[in-house]
Amino acid sequence: MEVSRKLTKEDSWQTVTEAQCRTYVEEIAKTEAAVYREGVFHFGNEEQYKVRRIEDTCFHVCWALIEQVRAGRIRESRYEESFGRGKRIPAVEVVLENGERVYVEGKIDRLDILEDDRIKII
Repeated sequence: MEVSRKLTKEDSWQTVTEAQCRTYVEEIAKTEAAVYREGVFHFGNEEQYKVRRIEDTCFHVCWALIEQVRAGRIRESRYEESFGRGKRIPAVEVVLENGERVYVEGKIDRLDILEDDRIKII
């Protein structure tokens, strides 16, 4: 999410290199690891290995998203988008067999708006 915000703010989705993307991910992961549970990820080799694995996984996810944007599939991404009654995205209404209505409301981790105005919800 932080890498996406950075690329959007700098308008660098089309120009960022893999090396730059990896650097962004590593910087963000190191910052988060330093404050997570009072720096528990810095206490031993196993924890440092976990940070490297997290960085690697996050890099691959970020790079896949960059490639999708470059291919023109994603026009915009939104994060932690609330949906429900009274929200921009309405609640999902489910009518039960007895006629009772149930409304599903919550928060979407990531919502991608595709070039043909379809959406992808993650």
